[in-house]
Amino acid sequence: MLAFRAQFGETSLLDELVRKGAERNLQFAIEMEVNEFLAAHAMRRDALDALLGHCHQLAANLHLFHKSVKLIRANFKAASMKIGE
Repeated sequence: MLAFRAQFGETSLLDELVRKGAERNLQFAIEMEVNEFLAAHAMRRDALDALLGHCHQLAANLHLFHKSVKLIRANFKAASMKIGE
C-alpha cells in the first residue's frame, strides 16, 4: 500500500504520524547510545584532560626555563666582556 501511495506522492496522516514517531524513537535511541558512550569513557576523558593540562604546564615551564637560560647567557657574556677589557 505504501509503495502504491509513494508512486503518487501521497501520504496519509497515519503515515506521517508513524514516520514522525519512528524518527523520534531513532533520535532517542541515538542520544541514549551517545550518552552511554560518553559516560563509559568519561574517566578516559578526564585523564586525557589532566594529561593535556600537565603538558601545557610543562611547555610553559620549559619556555620560562629557556628565557632564564638566555638571560644567564647574556649576563655571562656581558660579565666576560668586562673582564676582558
